[in-house]
Amino acid sequence: RGPHAGRMMVALRHDCGCGDLRASFVVFSDDHGSTWQGGQELVLLPQFGGGWTEDEVAELKNGSVLLTSRNFFGTSSGYGPRLFARSDDGGATWAANWSAADLADPYCEGSLLGDPGRGLLLFANPSHAGRLNMSVHASDDGGRTWPRSTVVWGGDAAYSDMAFTRNRSVAILFEKGGGGNPYLTIAFGVVAVPT
Repeated sequence: RGPHAGRMMVALRHDCGCGDLRASFVVFSDDHGSTWQGGQELVLLPQFGGGWTEDEVAELKNGSVLLTSRNFFGTSSGYGPRLFARSDDGGATWAANWSAADLADPYCEGSLLGDPGRGLLLFANPSHAGRLNMSVHASDDGGRTWPRSTVVWGGDAAYSDMAFTRNRSVAILFEKGGGGNPYLTIAFGVVAVPT
């Protein structure tokens, strides 16, 4: 949508040479992948004590791009708030950043899926500090709040990825385990969009 319609984007992270901090950014292509450019780095959110890592991007209804990241630093309890940033110029720069207090984040990768036509964002992660309860969360306000969720698996779980099915249900592939080990198998499931 908008002036960057058709742009290909890949979220990346690297050690930025600034101590223990990690920097996130996107590379983008406007010529079907023949050439690539790097966008502005996101190094630190001082107000949240965060460092960016394991990023995902999705398009918003207005054509902006949302990036979400695992918080590298976490808190004294071992996990930090999920980090978000919005770009209004196709990933070249980042205009806003925040954390989502209503998303539990056990210092784990999470997957982000957008449906710009409906103004819907979905986020999947284990929504418990101990990497439990693989859940799909829904946002209708560009990722500011996540008021609805569905638990896909109530046991040990870790990394995930999502896609829409033809009938607009959510297909989810995730690490599934038991007995305190979230990495035993790879599981696949289909769930309805959380209501």
